[in-house]
Amino acid sequence: MKENPSKVPVVMIHIGDGDSELELGNPRFLFPRDFTLDQVSTIIRRKLELDKNTALFMYLKNRLVKGKQLHELYDQYKDTDNVLYLCYSRERTLG
Repeated sequence: MKENPSKVPVVMIHIGDGDSELELGNPRFLFPRDFTLDQVSTIIRRKLELDKNTALFMYLKNRLVKGKQLHELYDQYKDTDNVLYLCYSRERTLG
């Protein structure tokens, strides 16, 4: 990203159970490039006010992703608009 090369633009998309409680008011984020998916998950969980017993899954291109750094995913999977689109749900609903 030319304007802020130390950040990764991410749009979080809720998929799955149709539960409006899991919708983010603003799904657009600028995360530091060196963030891991665990750090992203922690922030999303906090914004959604999920309890410790609720599992949160993240998907990219219809695949469950975990344990990666954001810049790796961004460099490989950014969309034509230079945004990384990550999907999330409480339960694994794809594939």
